[in-house]
Amino acid sequence: MSKSKYYLSAIHREGYSVILVAAIAAFLLSMIHAGFGWFALVFVVLLCGFFRNPSRVVPIADNLVVSPADGVVTSISVTKLPEQIAVEGVEEVIKISIFLSVFDVHVNRVPCTGKVECVKYIAGKFINASLDKSSDMNERCYVLLRSKAGQVVAFSQIAGFIARRIVNNLSEQQDVIIGSSFGIIKFGSRMDVYLPSDSVVQVAEGQRMVAGETVLSDLQKQHSSTGDLAYEVKE
Repeated sequence: MSKSKYYLSAIHREGYSVILVAAIAAFLLSMIHAGFGWFALVFVVLLCGFFRNPSRVVPIADNLVVSPADGVVTSISVTKLPEQIAVEGVEEVIKISIFLSVFDVHVNRVPCTGKVECVKYIAGKFINASLDKSSDMNERCYVLLRSKAGQVVAFSQIAGFIARRIVNNLSEQQDVIIGSSFGIIKFGSRMDVYLPSDSVVQVAEGQRMVAGETVLSDLQKQHSSTGDLAYEVKE
């Protein structure tokens, strides 16, 4: 996708009312003073950029897990599923954390084809979403789904210091398709993805993600055991 199409893309419906109010405010301010109007107009343009919803070229395969969000991978670790969505028999999972700045696309996409088993909203704080502790302390919405092969894949939308509203349009027992948009986190935020412990992770810390396109893992490829995750930095 060209940069022009990326930035001049469709606006997500969650942005309509916000942009309309800002545009009206910009007009009223311009009636008071031209300088105020220009300043407000810049803010409207920035809002349009924040709520942009570019189309994505999604790999269609039942065994793939793609990134649910744009942003940068801040950490990859072996952990347990959050207690709110714990599954009997699932001891460990691989957690991939993705930080979204205010300049990233904030439309979220389904990472894996399957069926939603659980959607759970948790009220919380609004600390900096780039911090690991935000996964457990901030306002968040968990989604647990089963792939077509029966594997557990979970993810969570996490509000940040600036982001104060999570929108999630998924419902339990809903069939979902990889790459489909399902919600948005308004302004800077975080997404955590939980994969089976024997998954082969195909991304690295510091790597930039493209929602619906960047492949996190192929569920058909597995480690013999969890072990330590190894990475190699290449220039």
